[in-house]
Amino acid sequence: MAMTDVAIDSLVYPRSQTPDDEGDFQDDQLALVPLSIRSLIKVIQGYVYYRKHVHNDPVNPDNCMDIDYGSVLDYRASGEFLTFGNRTIPQPIIQKPSRRTPADEFDRSIRRYPSSFPTFSNDKQWENYNRNLAAICRTYGLQNVLDHKYRPQTVDEKDLFDRQQAFMYQVFTMTLLTDKGKQFVCEHQATFDAQTIYNQLAKAYTKSDKADATATGLLQWIMTARLDDSWRNTHESFIIHWQEQVCKYHTLADISQRMPETQQHLLLEQALIAVPYLDEIQRLSRILEMQTGKAIIFDDYVTLVESAAQSYDTRQDSKTKPKNNPSRDIYFTDVRSGFGDDNLPMEFNIDTDIGEYQAYRSSFTPGRRPRLPQAQWSQLHDEARRHWQQLPDKAKAIILGASSDPARPPPPPPPPLRRLVNLHDISAAELLDHLQDASMGSASGALPPEVVDTARDSILAHVTECQSLKPGDIKRLMSDKLADVPSKPKGKQEAKQHEIVIDGKTY
Repeated sequence: MAMTDVAIDSLVYPRSQTPDDEGDFQDDQLALVPLSIRSLIKVIQGYVYYRKHVHNDPVNPDNCMDIDYGSVLDYRASGEFLTFGNRTIPQPIIQKPSRRTPADEFDRSIRRYPSSFPTFSNDKQWENYNRNLAAICRTYGLQNVLDHKYRPQTVDEKDLFDRQQAFMYQVFTMTLLTDKGKQFVCEHQATFDAQTIYNQLAKAYTKSDKADATATGLLQWIMTARLDDSWRNTHESFIIHWQEQVCKYHTLADISQRMPETQQHLLLEQALIAVPYLDEIQRLSRILEMQTGKAIIFDDYVTLVESAAQSYDTRQDSKTKPKNNPSRDIYFTDVRSGFGDDNLPMEFNIDTDIGEYQAYRSSFTPGRRPRLPQAQWSQLHDEARRHWQQLPDKAKAIILGASSDPARPPPPPPPPLRRLVNLHDISAAELLDHLQDASMGSASGALPPEVVDTARDSILAHVTECQSLKPGDIKRLMSDKLADVPSKPKGKQEAKQHEIVIDGKTY
């Protein structure tokens, strides 16, 4: 590779000669190497020079056997061949920038801020957090950290992955605020292994006993959910929320336990059966299936019910929207009774947790649902019973005459809680001080003369009206004499228990 053009042009090789006329062998003569071979040597030299100065990938004894014949042909067909292959043309000074490694490209790419990543402070929000985290990591080129199967192979890949791990570890220290997240971050503090942290976190929330319990709760809600007056939003939002819970269940459940579309179709129909116009879509789809012999697929059914719900919600909004500016009442107050009403969600959406919705529904639903008496229920045939079950509770109440009368006044609020106050303006120490001598039950210990305090006398006068002390009362526990209860009290001692000494006189 270090041969000059003069040396290459003077390359010779021994060429054998034919025997003479007498059959004697002749000595070999030196002949020049053919021009094609000398040109190939120059091509190889130019390719090595081109690869070192342009691609910053020099040829060495370790990779010389890995030279691709196709890359050499591409070099010969390119314009670079005239620069590096023809030594008669002066070679320009090439000031190409040095090749940056993938790790350098990672540092020079778009700015990354840990504050742009979502925080994870509630176990119930794992699905939303995982979805947002995967999207941001994909944007920043950090998806390899979330892949537990990824293993870097080359030196450049290892260097790049190490920097990605360090950055994601910083992100996890700031965004993982749950107990499990903080535990995993602390365990890998010395190694900064963000890949293992995410893998352990995903297993804790998708493959653990707690995740199985969460999946069971989701499945139970999916199978029993009903669209009724307890849903505090539009009908379309309920349908979207129901599909979101199915998506969360499929994330936690195994592939074998996921619900097929036919089962989802039936469960969604049951969830919307209490709404007449949505139930009508189900009836029409059955008729269309009988006429065409082709069942409607689940995606088409969802599109139909969402479209119908959008139309219904639009009509409801137009009815409830005031035509003119609403009147504003000054000096108007509203009183609400009950506790914990402010903590209930006022409007549900796709991110509403099913636990919050069920808690609200349990407080919203009345204690007793309208139902037919047993005598009337037994007289109905099966089809009538099915129609009765499909009616919403409000319609059942109207039929049974249990609807609320607007003219009827609301029930009175519950009585306020009783609050018993034993000590008003006197401390326990002050009261014990006055009761110390009174607890003896005799007039033998006369009090020293002192200035009469009318306020203190009035307090002691009210003490005489108190009932007997309970065994666990603080005054009985603090007094040695009151704590010593005789096993067989006598009549005289019982009489003395109600005596009190005030200013040296026994009452």
